Amino acid sequence: MDNLTHSLVGVVSAEAVLRASGQQKVDRRFCHWAWLVSFAANNFADLDYFYAFISGKKLGYLLHHRGHTHTLLGILPQALLVGLGSWCLMKLAGVKFQRSQWNILWGLIFLGLGLHVGLDSLNSYGVHPFWPWDNRWFYADSFFIIEPVLWIGLIVSAAFLTDIKGLKVAFLLMGFVAVGIVWYAPVVHPVIALGVTAFFLGAMLLCYWLPHLALSLGIGTMLMMLGINISLSRVMRQQLYTSWKSHFESVWEIHDLVIHPYPANPLCWNYVLVARDESQRNIRLERGNWAIWPKGWPVSSCEWFNRSSTAPLSAQAPWHHPNQLFVEGVMTLSRAQLKALNATHCEFEAFLRYARVPFFLDRDSSWVIGDLRYDREAALGFAEMQVGKTPGQCPKWLPPWIKPTEALLKD
Repeated sequence: MDNLTHSLVGVVSAEAVLRASGQQKVDRRFCHWAWLVSFAANNFADLDYFYAFISGKKLGYLLHHRGHTHTLLGILPQALLVGLGSWCLMKLAGVKFQRSQWNILWGLIFLGLGLHVGLDSLNSYGVHPFWPWDNRWFYADSFFIIEPVLWIGLIVSAAFLTDIKGLKVAFLLMGFVAVGIVWYAPVVHPVIALGVTAFFLGAMLLCYWLPHLALSLGIGTMLMMLGINISLSRVMRQQLYTSWKSHFESVWEIHDLVIHPYPANPLCWNYVLVARDESQRNIRLERGNWAIWPKGWPVSSCEWFNRSSTAPLSAQAPWHHPNQLFVEGVMTLSRAQLKALNATHCEFEAFLRYARVPFFLDRDSSWVIGDLRYDREAALGFAEMQVGKTPGQCPKWLPPWIKPTEALLKD
């Protein structure tokens, strides 16, 4: 998830813990510090940006972001660092707290670090929380990287939970900006944008009239979105698998299906799939959109992402009912060539430790390699690289992540 969501979750979860412990009525200064500590803990894992370069600038980011800092084992050293940093900051500010209060802060630190890993597992980027015992990637495929409804619920909740006027105003301004982004974003249908706006205004009125419900609003929004998106991701996956099997039978077998809902609209889903043919010689990559309720919200009402891409996707008619499916494009790769590059090209081999939907293009003296999950522009994006036909210096300090395409690379 994005860092705004992590931050807001940190604030709301801190207030929930403070109320459960009774501290919010005893010492507001401690509550302010608890918010700050929880904010730090909920964002600390993303400091992996600062060491990702050890394996190369772009490749290092792909391999190390959401890497060791996003593991259960990695929580302990990070907790010690956050705790030490908090203690030093309090020392400089001349603030002292009782042991019982420090127990609450330590709980918030561990909770925040755990929530960060859990939230980041919800989208298609994935995490590997059980390193070093299990180095596979785990993906819930249930959320887009940002979720405006979650933003709104948490922002309004935080605005009415704080007793600092300047912070309250900042949160409310943030809410108006979030609504503006929803209206501006080309992937959000105007009807959905109107619904998000109504939710924002309704949430503010609710908390203004009944301020004691502010915490319930934040927690309720999180639980509601988790329930809706996780449930509908299973529905969408089952629908597509069933339709695919009935159409292609044994011609193409799906190896992996990457899905995510559109922002604020879990009726529309983007999918990218990897399939292999019955001869086991070819790999099919396909990207498109799926409407899980085509009678009420057909796929034509799903606003499109940018359709340009580095990968040369070929247009194809939908293989299912056009009210439910839009195929953005298809690309076919040689499985033998994928295996050969993995075996002989160290940069490509390293890239495959990250890429869930890898593609490669022959550009005379170089290869262009990328991951179709995040290929949304004709130029090279953050998940595309240009490497020499002959590997240069092989990347170092590679993490031991199991390749998402491991089964395709075996004989």
